[in-house]
Parts: sequence; structure tokens; C-alpha cells
Amino acid sequence: MSSTIEATLDKELGINDLYLVWEKAGVLSGRWDSIGIILGLSPDKLDSIEAAGKPPETSLRKVFECWLRKDYDYQNRGAPTLRMLCNCIRSKSGGANPALADEIANEYPTSSKKQPLSPVDTDPSSREVSPNRELTTPLTAPDTKATYASGKSKEFPVNDILKQIDELQRLYASNMYKTKEAFLSLKRSALSKVIDYIQCHIINLLNPRFRKQQFIDKLREEYDKVQSMNQLFRVLEKRVSWFNFDFVVLLIQVFITDREVQRIWSNYSDLLKDYFKNNNDQAIKVVNGVEFGVSDAPGTQVMIAKVANDDYTLNDLYFFHKAIAEALKVSEYKFYFCEIDDGCMELKYSIPDFLYSTLFPLTSQQCRSLAEISIIKLSCNEHVHEIKQLPENELKKLSHFAIDINDPLWYENTSTPLIEACWRGLKDEVQWLMDESGSQDSGTNGWNPPLAASYGGHFDVLELLIDVYHCDPSQGDDDGVISLHMASYKGHLNIAQYLVNECHVDPDIADSSGNTGLLYSALSGHVDLVIMFLKKKCNVSQSGQVALVDQLKQFGIFSEDDIDFTGCGIVHYCAISDSVELLEYLQKNCNVNLNKRDRFGTTPLHIACQYASSGFIMKLVNIFGYKVLLEADYSGRSSLHYLCSGLVDKYCITEVYNKLTAPCDIPLLKQNAALKVEYKKDWHKYRYISLNINVTKQHERVSLLSALLKKTSVINNFDINSVTATGQSLVHLACTSGSILLVKVLEEYGINTSSLDYKGRSAVHYAALSGSPTLLSYTVSEYSLNASQPDYKGVVPLALACMSGSINAVEYIMNTTDIDINITCNEGRTPLHYSCWHGNLELSQYLIEVQDSDINITDNKKWNALAHSAESGNMKLVQYLINNHQLPLTSFKLLEAVSSTKLSLIKLLVNEYKLDPHVKSGDGRQAVHFAAEVGAIDVLDLLYSTNDNDTLPVHAACSSGVVQLVTYLIDEMKCDESTENNKGFNCVTKACESGNLDLLKLLIKHYNLNPRIFSRVPSPLIAVRQGHVHILEWLRQEYHINVVSFKNGILPFAAVQYNRLYCLKHLLNNYLFDINAAYPRNDTKSTLLHIACQEGHVATALYLTSLPQCDVSAKTSNGSTVLHLSCKSRSLPILKHLVEEHQLDLTIKDYNGMAPVHVACEKGSLSIVKYIIDHSPLSLDMTDSFGRTPLLIAAFSKNLPIIRYLNSKNCNISILDDKGFNVIHISAKGGALDILRFFIDGRYCNPNITDASGRTPLYLSAQEGHLEI
Repeated sequence: MSSTIEATLDKELGINDLYLVWEKAGVLSGRWDSIGIILGLSPDKLDSIEAAGKPPETSLRKVFECWLRKDYDYQNRGAPTLRMLCNCIRSKSGGANPALADEIANEYPTSSKKQPLSPVDTDPSSREVSPNRELTTPLTAPDTKATYASGKSKEFPVNDILKQIDELQRLYASNMYKTKEAFLSLKRSALSKVIDYIQCHIINLLNPRFRKQQFIDKLREEYDKVQSMNQLFRVLEKRVSWFNFDFVVLLIQVFITDREVQRIWSNYSDLLKDYFKNNNDQAIKVVNGVEFGVSDAPGTQVMIAKVANDDYTLNDLYFFHKAIAEALKVSEYKFYFCEIDDGCMELKYSIPDFLYSTLFPLTSQQCRSLAEISIIKLSCNEHVHEIKQLPENELKKLSHFAIDINDPLWYENTSTPLIEACWRGLKDEVQWLMDESGSQDSGTNGWNPPLAASYGGHFDVLELLIDVYHCDPSQGDDDGVISLHMASYKGHLNIAQYLVNECHVDPDIADSSGNTGLLYSALSGHVDLVIMFLKKKCNVSQSGQVALVDQLKQFGIFSEDDIDFTGCGIVHYCAISDSVELLEYLQKNCNVNLNKRDRFGTTPLHIACQYASSGFIMKLVNIFGYKVLLEADYSGRSSLHYLCSGLVDKYCITEVYNKLTAPCDIPLLKQNAALKVEYKKDWHKYRYISLNINVTKQHERVSLLSALLKKTSVINNFDINSVTATGQSLVHLACTSGSILLVKVLEEYGINTSSLDYKGRSAVHYAALSGSPTLLSYTVSEYSLNASQPDYKGVVPLALACMSGSINAVEYIMNTTDIDINITCNEGRTPLHYSCWHGNLELSQYLIEVQDSDINITDNKKWNALAHSAESGNMKLVQYLINNHQLPLTSFKLLEAVSSTKLSLIKLLVNEYKLDPHVKSGDGRQAVHFAAEVGAIDVLDLLYSTNDNDTLPVHAACSSGVVQLVTYLIDEMKCDESTENNKGFNCVTKACESGNLDLLKLLIKHYNLNPRIFSRVPSPLIAVRQGHVHILEWLRQEYHINVVSFKNGILPFAAVQYNRLYCLKHLLNNYLFDINAAYPRNDTKSTLLHIACQEGHVATALYLTSLPQCDVSAKTSNGSTVLHLSCKSRSLPILKHLVEEHQLDLTIKDYNGMAPVHVACEKGSLSIVKYIIDHSPLSLDMTDSFGRTPLLIAAFSKNLPIIRYLNSKNCNISILDDKGFNVIHISAKGGALDILRFFIDGRYCNPNITDASGRTPLYLSAQEGHLEI
């Protein structure tokens, strides 16, 4: 054996070698336990792997992971090497396969030299380049050093593309096998129905020009001969592949009720999408010889298309089947890939014989259309068409094709077979499904067949549904979106006219958020529809259409000064549409402010970066220079932060509207129930909604970020590690996109990849939130992050993955960590709660049925999975939990359902489950008040009433800021707008709370209400509490308020207490406040900094300490310093900043003799206790005025984790407090059985020790009635 092979056999292996080990040894999964023993894993470790109940393949992979991570006695057995593995496999008591061991020993040295290239970086020269510079970061994980990415992107750790494709193909084959098994389990009589459905579907896939009997008969011949389900699948598999499987999914939706079969295809579809999203190499370098389907299938011909150049991405290849079909005028036929030939860009497709005889020879127009998509040669058998290459300016980009897979409402339009058939315009199939099932079950978010047909623009299908099957044309989805709205948005004038003129649909009908057909048509720029609808004014500049703006000016309903509810002006909407033409028009004809900020400080450039509107961005950059990209909004987000983020906030309760107006290339939107942001810590009336990603657009975002960073990185104050007011860095936000490509752009500039935000979340948390298992794997392996690490509130990545709804992300975490599926955060929520809270039906079913989540666990508010599901508004999820798991349904669930604004769910609970609509919450509010608070007019109309504490719905409506709802209650429902509740709030103060200045002016000037400047609850104070600077300034100017002396200088304290950093900066920068003044409403002598530390507001504390006049050493009336207060709020980031940047003394005591470590033990913050002991060892046994050490205080707080840690640091457990108690006495008296067991079982102390009064621990526990002790 050569010296090279010998060296390779003895080279130490690591976790990055897992694939190479698994590739060969994975076949031995049946002997996983024997292999684990030989490799040296402990019996406890093997027992834990077996207890997990995973299949043998997973168990063996766990064994290899433990071995490669040295999670065994490697000091005695030696580090993991290839020789050790081969000996294990060769051993009879191990793998018992000597031949395989020899094969590995001979092949590994060769294969290990050919490490797979990254799918996003194929240039070997980019590897192992040292950082350009070391950059500091505000915060890092407490137990790790900061990790910086190298100046060039590192080698991508996951398998190369060929292996990814191989894995996808294996998974596809497994799915097909399970699908066939499911069909074989059907009754024998089902075979004829399946065949009938397939033949019906095939007919409707054909272009109308081919719907002739001769072609239909040829296509049906094979299916007429089918006699069994096995034979049927053999015929079917000729025309489906791992790449084109949607027809199989359609069959499952129609005939198979087994959720597991449906789930495996949903997961597979997500994996395929994730694969394309995270691969962007030139196709010729990565797909040579890859088989995309079945070649030379019987009854088919091979058609070869040659592409002019080789710079297409895999994403482009995915859409070539659509583009070529469009060019050949057979747009409804899908061409399935056979293969891509080695060494050239020739795409081979299988086409049926009947289509071959129809297509060839090609017409001159077909050749021209092919030339426009860079096809220079198309051949099939004897027909060879050489096509002249067109100049670049005459070529079409593939992204210009109307590819339905990128549609923002893809999930709605494909949620049931009937709805998908309506969306695609398959009239015969729609009729077949309606006749066969007679079902009109709604799909995702209440989507229905008329909505799908209207959205798709299929007049004949819509007419069939309404005239023949009597579907209600006014039936809406869960948010009141009707067919007229969708036809208007898509520009289908004939359908809109039909609905209004013949079906008598009210043209002014609005969805739950007040959006009418006029607004939907204006948003998408359809002038003809806008003219049809023009009855009231609306902001239409988002469409980016100059012609539309001109038309509206003629009607006198357009103004360049218009702003929407959030304060966005016309230029903001131009940024959304990327309309440079409209921007130039406004510059030329209107006096517009290009840097106008909305209520959140967001400029048009910020919005343009959020939507990756490259033309608009470059226009503004040319005007203001690249430095403008570094300017931040009120939350500290610069344009670069917006460009990196994969998450967008929407303040609208209509889900479809939000999806249509969100950036098309981000995975998540955060749907807020109202614009008002509550201070309540348990407030979570928002949910994440998964979006359908346009992969091509996301790759454009990557290129745009790369180009802008090259320009901004040379600016003096550029900082790649700059963070927002919540501590989020560029890499955190980029991870929310789910795109490795975006993250790798940042790595080139040496970004800190291990930093934590102010919630204690790292890049792996945000990757989990994105739902991408590929990015999760990348952050774990490349950044050395822990996929089970909780943040400061105990929220683990698994919970965030459940919020995203990604089963694949959840599976990745469960398979690669030892995390408990029922782990809870500090608020008592399990991963299942997080999934239900965000309305994720399939994931919740998976967690319950596959991962055995405990459905009966309740959180700290006593909410179970059903309560969280009700708040999400997902009716099907609520029904699933009630019908399948018999969770008890109480009237209180109605209050959560009302908060979701979903009328269909509320009607179900009231009408079918008979819940009391007058049920009251703990503070006396009824369902009607919850409806008003979130601005749901239709729900409010159903539930209208008052309650006992005199909080009328009109107050809650004013709090929501929805003007239409307020005027409806006052004018139509005759609510008294002048009333005040028992807390001193009225309509004016509630309007200040909402931040809607137009509503505030309406109440004061139109309804003649008192502005409440100096009332018990003054309006300026409410405006500051909510951070509404524009409300405060309007009140100041209108009523001549002295801001500094108002209520003895209370305003900046309110800004700090409610964490309104921008408002605080505004007050301190524009008015002469004393930053070290004491709180005026009590005698605690608390300064602004004290309050910021006590509340745990990190960004506010950092800002205040940055001011030179701020006294960081000030004490409150009880002697507490900012260190004590930071420990009280459990804020490690603030504590670290004060100690490391301001050198404050961790041993300082308050007037009760308590040091910061005592407060940390009292509040139960283990991370802070660790930090203090590490930086101040003298704190370990320090006593307070009552003789209590940190250990004794932790015993009083019954915090076993802190006690374990202090004991591990060798604290003195024999110290007694002033009462003569030691840790055993305190635990016995307090009933802390787990602490007693720890000390007694560990023999750390005498269980019979007496206190100063001669009492034993047994006596103290009996005295308190703790019988279990």
C-alpha cells in the first residue's frame, strides 16, 4: 500500500467528512448498533439513539455524527480515522463486510482529493482566503469568540449539485413507490375512475388546435389497455419525472385521502424549490450528463433544442419547457426534460408521437419565436431546423414569460384540484370534478372556484360555475376578497363587466380591509378598469403607470401630496413598482420630495431596496450618491438592511392583498392585525405567512446587493457589521431570505457570522425562520452555530422553523439535534404552539402525527394548541384539532378567533359550535371589542354590542386607526363618540394611540371632540408612548404646548419606558431636557438610563450611554445601579456593554447589600450569573445584608440550573444566612424537592444538619406541609 494511501487512512476525520463516510458505509444501517459499539460510543448514547425510535438509516447516521464529532471516549480509543472505520466494517462484531472495507480503503484516497465544488462558487481560487480585515461586532454568543467570514466565500459544505440531484431523484423514487402503494390500497372499482380522470385531464392539457379525434385517440390508446393499477403506473411513469411531477400530485389530491402521502409530495416540492433558490452556477458546469426524466420512452420522439450560449442558470433551465412550448404555440403542453448532453448546451425533450407529427416541420413564425429565446437549432428525427441567431436587443428574457409557478397566489390557486383546474381554465376538467364530487370545498384561506377562474381570466369557466353550478359570484375568501376584486387586479375587463352588469355584483363592495375593485385595478395599472370603477379617490401610483396618473388627473382625483395610512407618499409607491418613467414624470411635472419619510422613517429608497427595484435605486443613487444607501430609518435600518431582508411587514388584514403587494422574492411576510404597536409583552396579534418565491427575482437581488456593496464599502463610515435598533445585522436579515447566495455576498466583506441580536438570536435562528433546510445546514456547518440554542427568551430555532411552516426545516433540526419536540420557551409555548399560532395546518399535523407532539400542553396563559389555532384564523386547523383530537372548545376561543379577523371561522364557532358571542375576557371586553381593535368591519357587524366596563367598540375602533370603521360606528351604529372609559381614555386618546393623524383631525374638527391636552390621560403622552412623533408635533403646533415642561417633563420617560427610541432621540435633540433628571411621578430617583436598563431596552440604553452628559454611575433611591437593573431585566447585552465599555464594578452593592450577582440569581438568569462569575470571581460567595450568598438566593428562587452551575464553580455551600439557614434548609422550607435531591443524592451536604434554632430540614418541610419531601 502506498505511503499516500497510508497517510490518508490515518488522517483524522471530522464532521465535514460525514457525506464521504455515509456514501459508502450507509448500506450497513441494519447493523448500526454493532457499529456504534465498535466505534466506541457509550451504552447511554446508543440507548438514547434507540429510544428516539428513528429508522435504522437515521440511527446509523447519528452514530457516525457522534463518532466524527468525538462524542465518545476518543482519548482512549483514538481520534476518528478512515482506518478505524474500515476495521469496524471488517470486524464480524461490527459491519461484518470485509469487501466493503477494502473498497473504501482503496477508493477513499482518490475521492477525497476531489472535494465537491460549491453550487454557488465553482472557482477553486476562492477557497481558503484569509479575511481582509478584522471587524468588531456589538454582541457575540457568550460562550464563543466572534467568527468572521473570509474575504472570499468559503467552500460550500453541502454536497455538490450532482449529488443533490441524485438525492432528489432517490426521494422522488421513494415517493412514487409510496404513491403507488396508496393507489393499490384503493378499491378495485377505483381503477376505472382514475383512468377516466387521467384521460379527461390529458384532453384538457392539449391546445385547442390539437383537440381533434385523431390525436386524442392516439394518446388514449395506452390507457385503454390498462388492466391493473401496477400497469397504470408503468404507463404513467413514462411521462413524469423527478422534475415534472405535478400531475402525480393532482391525482393524489383527487383520489388519496392519506395525509402522509400528500405531505411527502408537499415536502418534496419545497425541497426542489429550495434547491433552485440556492443554486446559481452556469448550467453547463454542473449538469453534464444529468438525467432529468425518462429517455426513449415508448411512443415518444426525442426533440433536441440547442441554445446559443451557456450562461443559463438551473433556474432558467427549469422554465425552458414553458418558454419553448410558448414559442411553438402549444403553450398548454409541458415539455419534459430527458437529459442535457455532455459538453454542449443541447436540451433533449421527450414528446409524444402525436405531437411530433403535428409540430414538424416548423413554421417560420415558430422558428422566429424560438430565436427570440436563443434557440439556434431544433431537431427531431429527420427534421432539422437551423435558426439564425438574433441580436441581443431582440431576445426575450426567460423571466418575461408568464410562468405560473412564480404566481404570488400559487398556494391559493393550487390548493384543491377543482380550484387549480379553474385557475388554469380547464373547463372540461372543472365539469368532470363538479359532476363527480359535487363539492365546492374552499381551499387555502377560503379560496373558491369562482375566485380562481376570475384570477386566471377564464370567462367560460366562470360562466359555467355561476350559470350551471349556481356558484355565488359574491362569495369571498376568509378576508372578503371576491371574484370582482381578482378580475380587477388581473385586468380582465370582460369578467368585471359580466360580474357587475349581469350578475349584479356591487361594484363598490370592499374586502375586510376596505379595498375595492377600483383599488385592485389601480394597483396593477389597468386604466380601462379604473375608468369603469371611478367613483371615489384612491392612491394608484403603485402601478407605476403614467397613463393612469394622467387619466386620474383628468378626473380631478390625483394629487402628488397624497399619503396613505402609514404616511407613504406617491414616490414610495413608485419605488414599489420600480417605475423610473413615472418618477421622472413626477420630477418634471410635480414638486415631489424624493426623500420623504413615512411614519416609520422609511424613505422611497428604503422601499425600493425592500422590493429590489434596481432601476429606481440607481436613479436615486445617481441623484444623491451612494452614501444615501447608509442612511437609516427610525429603527436603524439602512437601505442595505432592507435589501438583505427576506421579511416584510404588512399592516392589512387581507392576506391576498398582502401577497399581491409584497416583494415577489421573499419567503415571509409578517401580517399585523393593526398598525398600532402595543407595549404589552404578551401581545402577539401578528402571524407569519409563507410566500411563493420568484427565484429569478431573488437571484437579481443577489446581483444588486453585490453591485451596491462594491460601491458603499469604500465609503468612510461604511460598516458591514452595522446593526438595527434591535441588534439585527446584515447577515441576520439575509438569513431570513433563505438564500445562501445572498449570505455569501456578505461573506466577501468579512461580516461577523457569530453575532447575536438583542434577543439573543444568531444567524441560525433567522435561517430557521426562513424555512430553508439548505441554509440551516450552511449556518450550522460553516458558522459553527448550534441549531438547538435558545435565545434570551428561550425560543429555539425549532420554534422559529415552526413559525415558517416548513416541515423540511423542522425535520432537519429534529434529525441533527437531540432537541425535545415539546421544548418550551419562557412563555411556556411548545413548537406545536408556534405552528398553530401561525396557522400552519400541514406542519401541525406532522408535529402531532409524526413527531408525537403533546397536544395537551398549555402555555403560561393556559392556552393550548386550539387557542393558538383560533387566533391564527385557520378554520381547517381548528376543525382538525376539534374533530380529530377532541380538544375542548370553550367560548373564550371565540375571542382569539375574532382577533384573527377571519369571518368564516367566527361564523363557524358561533353558528355551528354555538359559542356565546357575548363571552367576556378577563378585563371585561367582549368579542365585539376585539373586532373593533383589529379593524374588522364585517366581523364587528356580526357581533355588535357593549359591555360592562363602558369600553365601547368605538374606542377600540379608534385604536385600530381604521377611519371607515370609526365613521360606521358613529354614523350608522350611533355610538357616542364623546364617552370616556374608566381608565380615562376616549376616542381622541385612542386615535392618538393609533397614529392616524387624519382620524385625529376628523374627531377633533368634524365631531368637535376635546383634544385632551391636559386630561387625566393626555393625548401628547399617548402619542409619545406609541412613538408617534407626527402626532406630538401636530398637537404642539396646534395647541401651543411647551414640550419640556409638559406634565413636569414626563415625555422622555414615557418614550424610554415604551421603548420608542426614535421619539426619544427627537425629544432630546430638539428640546432642552435634562438627561439625568429623575422620574417626576415618584421618589425612586430613576433616570432615563435606569428605566431603560430596568425594562431591558438594549438600543435605548446604548444610545443614552453614548451621550457624554449621561451619568452611568447614578443610583436610585434604594441604591440600585444600572448594573442591578440590567440584571433585574435579565438583559445580558446591556450588562456586557456597561461592564466592558464603561468599566462599571460588578461587586457594587445597593442599600440592601445586594450585588448584581444576587439580583441575577433572584431573577433566574443563568447566562448573566455565568458572565458575572467569569468576570468577577469574588462575586461567587459574596453576601448581602441578610447574609445570603448567590447560592442561597438561587435556593430561595428554586432555580436548580443556577445552583448546579454555582456548585460546579465550588461555591461554599456551608455558609448560613442571618437566620442560620443553609441551602438545604431553604430548599426544604420552600418545598424544592429537585434541589434537595441534587445536594443529598450527590452527597454534597448532611441532610440532618440543623439551623440556628436546632431545626432539621425534615422538620422545616413538615412544618410547611411539604409531604412529598
